[in-house]
This record gives sequence, C-alpha cells and structure tokens, in this order.
Amino acid sequence: MNKQKLRKEFLEKRMALSKSLVQAWSEDIEKQVLELVLEQNFQVIFLYAAFRNEPETKSLLKQLIALGKTVALPKCISKGEMTMYRVTDISTLQSGAYGILEPTETEAAMPETADLVLVPGCAFGRDMTRLGYGGGYYDRYLPLCTKAVKAGLCYENCLTETLPTDSFDAVMDCVITEKKRYE
Repeated sequence: MNKQKLRKEFLEKRMALSKSLVQAWSEDIEKQVLELVLEQNFQVIFLYAAFRNEPETKSLLKQLIALGKTVALPKCISKGEMTMYRVTDISTLQSGAYGILEPTETEAAMPETADLVLVPGCAFGRDMTRLGYGGGYYDRYLPLCTKAVKAGLCYENCLTETLPTDSFDAVMDCVITEKKRYE
C-alpha cells in the first residue's frame, strides 16, 4: 500500500477515537514519557503541540516545565522547514501554520542540544519506521538532533509491524504507546 493511502487509513482511525479515549490513552503515554525522561535524566526535550487527535501533550509540557526541564516546540518557518523554540509558559502558544499551536518565544533551541525529541506521526512501525504527514518537516529536522533519542508517540491502533519508507525518512529510537514502549 502506498503512503498516501496509509496516511488516510491511519488518520481516519485516529479521528474516529472519542475525546475520552484520546484523553485516557494520552495520559498513559504521558506517564511512559515521564518515566523515560526521569530514567534517562533528560534535560532538553523537544515536544510538539497535539493536533487532530494526536496523543495530547499540553499536560506533559506543563509537567516538564515544572520539573525544570528545557522544553522546545516547533514553529514552521517556511515550507518543509521548522525550528524549535524554547517554551517556558504554555499560555504563550498561539495558532500557527496548519492551525497548530506554536511558540511565540524568539529563543531558538539548537537541535544538537536535544536529549529527547518526541515525534508526532500518522503511524509508526514496531521496527521504528514512521509515517509522517507528507511535508518532510521532521525528516529534515531530526538528523540535526545528533545526540537525541527520537521517540514516536502514537496509539496502539496506529502501530503496525512496518511502514513503507524512503531513504530520507527519519527512523525512531523508540515508539511509545498507551500500552508500552517499543525499542
């Protein structure tokens, strides 16, 4: 199956989830992420603002800031290109490209400083493959995060054995779902 059809299939699955299920599963994913952060003593974490029923990240963002972690979120700066900006207060986020919340702060976070990058996607494979949204933002950005653990966040129903990939597609170090962490 081609990437376009797979994207449509997995997005439909995700969009069909009830608000209460998204909330419950997101809380379970959040617990696993916090466990990983504390276990590995990660200090600089790149996160995303959830969109279209992705695993929710607002509570996680608040908790990471409360733990004294340096947290950054992406801002689209041109077609296919994003930069991470430090976020110290969730109330400063505003709607940006594609209607996704973005930081208003101007302090760019250098990709090589990231310990952990939490990555969104349409679907992930147990073999650490990722199916993004087709814009290539993360595929271009993740190679710059030279020391970071790259963790895909998704629900079990958007996890499969493997996904079709191209040479430029970013591969994860782990995938975190509401049930477990795959490595």
